[in-house]
Amino acid sequence: MKLLFFILIQCCILLVTSCSKQNELKKEGRNCIHKIVPYDSRYEDSISYELWYATAFLLSESEIPQVEQINEIELSLNGKLHSFKDSLLNSVKESEIPVVRDSNGNDISSLIENYLKNGDVNAYCKLSTYSPYPVSLYMAEVYHFTPAYSNTFYSLLVYSKMMNPSKNFNNDLLKYLRKKEQDIAIYCLIKSYKKGNINEAQTLAYYFREGIYFNKSIDTANMLDSIYQNKPSFE
Repeated sequence: MKLLFFILIQCCILLVTSCSKQNELKKEGRNCIHKIVPYDSRYEDSISYELWYATAFLLSESEIPQVEQINEIELSLNGKLHSFKDSLLNSVKESEIPVVRDSNGNDISSLIENYLKNGDVNAYCKLSTYSPYPVSLYMAEVYHFTPAYSNTFYSLLVYSKMMNPSKNFNNDLLKYLRKKEQDIAIYCLIKSYKKGNINEAQTLAYYFREGIYFNKSIDTANMLDSIYQNKPSFE
């Protein structure tokens, strides 16, 4: 009986410590969901595989190498996009979400509105494929969910592909977006990188190398390629 009591006390201490650590990480803006609640398909209360995959390869912001050119562009976009971002976020807040259908043609707009109300990132990850880009931007900016920045960027590429069906689906699709949409796409790509998604260094390098959106800079492209190639192993 004493042994059982001791084990229960230790479990409670561990739980309290974990919760305190999670709150601390949230305050710091860290992306450590996967380190606290690992994915395990054997248990019903496990987070979804989609959420695990979205967060499993994120680094803490302090581990992301700083690139001066990226920092300068982020600062510029923060000012330039302030009003436009606010209008997008307000439209989502006011539930101005268009009808969204899944691959079977079912209207899932209400499901999207549900997870927006409380920032349920688990539900968001399951449905992010169908989420309009302003919804992903909302999840990123309001609920500080880093993977939603990447989703916003790639949703805009998908939108560009829809408007230009003859084009191949690749990073060049950025060129065919309107200027404000290009700004949002690059803003989200930079945010994703700086907040822990080191894989985005490769995409940023491509744009610098090709002179797409950015002024062409081989030096910056090489630096970003080197960051990507020397990223930590997650094995």
